[in-house]
Amino acid sequence: MTSACGSTRNVAWSPMQARKLSELAKTKGVRVVVHAQVHLEVCRQRRVKDGASFSPHIIESFLKQLDIEVFDSTLDRAAAERWAALLHQRYPTKKDWKSAKLSAVKARLPDDTSVPVERVPMTTDWLIALAIEDQGAYVAVEDRGEEWSALRATVPKRALSFVEALDWLGGLPDGPS
Repeated sequence: MTSACGSTRNVAWSPMQARKLSELAKTKGVRVVVHAQVHLEVCRQRRVKDGASFSPHIIESFLKQLDIEVFDSTLDRAAAERWAALLHQRYPTKKDWKSAKLSAVKARLPDDTSVPVERVPMTTDWLIALAIEDQGAYVAVEDRGEEWSALRATVPKRALSFVEALDWLGGLPDGPS
């Protein structure tokens, strides 16, 4: 297998998109991986939707059918220090970092929402994006937030929309059968 292709945001929530991505990735020898945080959110939302009839076997079966792995993410000291250095390089001042975090959070809030800049947290999407970058992986993500900007700016681009991810996979040679 040549690369890992993670998925988050809309792609992980759409069974049709996940199936299409997974089937194409399989022919190319590319692993499809969903981050543990995204898996947690999908499981929680499925529990809400299904209520008392929820069965973890539905999710388990879906992942197994599509050969999608759940990436176990651990934020250890070494990763924290590497990622802090990367973030500092990109956002060297306190003001730059606050602005980036605010931009990421506001992308998910109504325009008229007021959030004091000093109270804006770092979302888990920052951690997911940094983990993907650290691994040299690609991600299918529709989110246009600041946390994905470094992956969108790389050459080749590593934060891809669903359509771009299909195009990227389609351009790869077929993998081993």
